[in-house]
Amino acid sequence: LASLFALPAPPVPHLNTSSSPRLTWNIASTIYTLIRDVAKIPQIFKLILASGWFWFMGATYLTLLPLYVKDVLQVSENIMTILLAAFSIGVALGAMLCARLTKGKITTKYVPLSAIGMALFGVHLSFADIQPVFQQNSFFETVLGWRIFFDFVGLAMCSGLYITPLNTAMQHYAPLNKTGQVIACSNVMDAVAMVGASALIIALQAYKVSVPAIYGIVATTGFVIAVWLYFTRKTQAD
Repeated sequence: LASLFALPAPPVPHLNTSSSPRLTWNIASTIYTLIRDVAKIPQIFKLILASGWFWFMGATYLTLLPLYVKDVLQVSENIMTILLAAFSIGVALGAMLCARLTKGKITTKYVPLSAIGMALFGVHLSFADIQPVFQQNSFFETVLGWRIFFDFVGLAMCSGLYITPLNTAMQHYAPLNKTGQVIACSNVMDAVAMVGASALIIALQAYKVSVPAIYGIVATTGFVIAVWLYFTRKTQAD
């Protein structure tokens, strides 16, 4: 229903499509060529890599959420539903906050700060001392329960504030005759990041690393990403 309200996007007149890649059935070769061509546009490829980290972190948190609720919190499945809803609403609130802060301007200046926010909320969540609390009290009857809830909401809000300007800038700065390729490349790199998150989870769990510890380890990468983004941010709008 929401898509019915999207503005029309007709083909760009007089767009040169002679350089469009030829369709082949060799998936590996096509993906390699796609990434190679888009990587020749450093400004765009940096945004794609930054987007990939978002999906790497998001996949880690959402994949482990059932284990976190069942084995760590040891509460009912209803809490998982509530935390998922909190995450979804938080992302939407972060996107709305992005619109308010940027005032319609194409800018990524809030992205490094958002990455730090994601890292802080993630680390804060990983240090929650849980076991003694929920044995005799329900989740929302404790201060810790509300703390975990607001950590998820804060993490999600920072996520919305992080990914929204990245996607906007990616499409805005992509050459008109390569917009589709840029978006496709971003989807491929996001998928690679999510597979990487799964591989990391399997490796860490093989060494008996706890779910909160995995959350903390992954969250700390946000500080690295924030520093990298801050010192490489050279988009035209900034």
